Amino acid sequence: PTDLYSVVIKVLYSINNQLINLIKNNYCFTCLLLQDIIVIDNHTFIYINPKYLSKINCDNMIKINYPFPKQAFLSPEISSLTYIPFFTSYKSIYYSLGSMLIHILFQSQDNINDINPINPINPINPINPTYNMKSENDIINILSPIQFTKLYWCIIRLMKNRYDKRLLLFL
Repeated sequence: PTDLYSVVIKVLYSINNQLINLIKNNYCFTCLLLQDIIVIDNHTFIYINPKYLSKINCDNMIKINYPFPKQAFLSPEISSLTYIPFFTSYKSIYYSLGSMLIHILFQSQDNINDINPINPINPINPINPTYNMKSENDIINILSPIQFTKLYWCIIRLMKNRYDKRLLLFL
């Protein structure tokens, strides 16, 4: 595992804890953007954009009332929406999280000069997430450098194309 691998583990742990607490209180994020994550003491990562916070209804669905920026990490169901308002499962955020984790691990390694040394997950240049709308087999191929690690299995569970199959579990 590389230094970026360790960063991704910290991001996963921090965002997971944040999501657990939000979901317990019937809230969830609708998407993730790297620029909306702050780093505290190089160990804790917090997503801070309240614009993308949505109430979870009694059917475990969230309501999408707005378009998303191009840099957002989105689930397939949100990426392909053609009208608003739109309802989808709160588990949509799991795909977004997996997509962001893949981006940090692999996109960043391709151009290490684009990474801000003060905040390793805040690129200097704007990004266009490349892992949205990939097939599950594509995701397996992308993750081959970390195959069979705990992080690999976690991301595989996050990146299921069907939201009812997604699970946020890091063992």
